[in-house]
Amino acid sequence: ANGLLFMGILTILYATWILHRRDDIRRIAAKVALFHTGMLAVFLWLDVNDQVFYFLLSSTLIVKLLIFVSMGILRMDSGKRMIAQIVDLPFINQKSFYGYFIALIIAFVFPLSPVFILDMEIIKTSLFQIKLWLFSFPLMGLIFFYIALNKILPIIRVKNREFELVHKRVLRIRLGFLILSIVVSLVIGGLGMYSLITNGGYHV
Repeated sequence: ANGLLFMGILTILYATWILHRRDDIRRIAAKVALFHTGMLAVFLWLDVNDQVFYFLLSSTLIVKLLIFVSMGILRMDSGKRMIAQIVDLPFINQKSFYGYFIALIIAFVFPLSPVFILDMEIIKTSLFQIKLWLFSFPLMGLIFFYIALNKILPIIRVKNREFELVHKRVLRIRLGFLILSIVVSLVIGGLGMYSLITNGGYHV
């Protein structure tokens, strides 16, 4: 059982270390997914009940969906994958940047996101089981988010334009799907928050 915890911690640390060394939006998206896979291992080590486990799976699925869909939009719109190359462009459609930006926020810190609810569950568990070192996992998430945010924020300086005609239809469809995914993630998070407030959260 402790092997799951070790693998989870190792995966989280590896994802954070690689994120610090990469400036590729595809690799950043991959490392976000890897980080949450590490958190999945930690929850499995905690031996959570079925209700928490299904909430965890749905949260992991929707977060990965948001990150990769938003990354694909930014990649197609800009035609680049390296952040330095995107920053040097004269124009991009800023919707593509903000989609990626919002996806990162939901993946780590937004109060109604499923991930935020799971962080609250870890904090609650750490208090109930007197395992205060579990507080380090939400902190690791904040550190990861801070690194990722500092990497992508320079893109905000690129001037706005409409989607290029050749990709316009596809990008609008993807953007609509991203917005729908964001709504679904907030609904899942809202249900988790409701449970947290009314019933004291999911019980580990």
